[in-house]
Amino acid sequence: MSYRIAIWVLSIVLLSSCASKKKAKTTTKAAETETKVTINSVELNNINYHTFAGKAKANVKLKDESQRVSLTLRVENQRRIWISVTATLGIEVARVLITPQRIQIMNRLHGEYYDKPFEYIYNYSSKVLTFATLQDILVGNVSTELLQTASVDVAKSKEDVQVIGVNEDLVFHYLLNMENKPEFLKISQSETEESLEANYQDYTDFSGYHFARINKLIFTSEESPVQAELEYSEVSFNEVLDFPFSVPSRYKVFD
Repeated sequence: MSYRIAIWVLSIVLLSSCASKKKAKTTTKAAETETKVTINSVELNNINYHTFAGKAKANVKLKDESQRVSLTLRVENQRRIWISVTATLGIEVARVLITPQRIQIMNRLHGEYYDKPFEYIYNYSSKVLTFATLQDILVGNVSTELLQTASVDVAKSKEDVQVIGVNEDLVFHYLLNMENKPEFLKISQSETEESLEANYQDYTDFSGYHFARINKLIFTSEESPVQAELEYSEVSFNEVLDFPFSVPSRYKVFD
């Protein structure tokens, strides 16, 4: 399972969207109680931050294997994403550093190291998946880059706002609460059943920031389905953070 933790990190962080060769066609039927509006009329309630830090317990399931781990997530907006995954007895099993230029992963228990340019993920995912979109998924913001498309429908009801659209080869669906905070996100590709779902629950005030304390992530794939439920116990914004990532010389490079 320790090796699979690194695969889980890759799946959740890197495979948040999937490539397809054709543009999808999306049709939506608004309920009678809904009113269609333009995306410009929806004032997003995204978190404006310089740095983010969170500690969470995570129930992780890969196919038929499951394990409870601890996760530390740190983000410096537009610059880097740092993740540390700790298993039983406080042993760190994986560490991840993602920048707009590179993706680096250390498998601590197996002494292995993964290092690729950020563009490498486009072998498996859409070029619409940017570093900024990854940040938004992890922090719980609505991705403004996904919304930069003419193919989008917005419907308001008394209880929520639904945003459904197509950006090049990706289909996305946001469900926003009445505070215009995301409760649900699904990103999928048109030609396969692969998709990522994020469910944001239990919005809590952390030093003036309204943040979803529970984040359920589901990556659906025939080969490596992944489920993770993150429950945050500590969250802070705009503090000075360290992003340590030093690879021992004995580590082997793996693909």
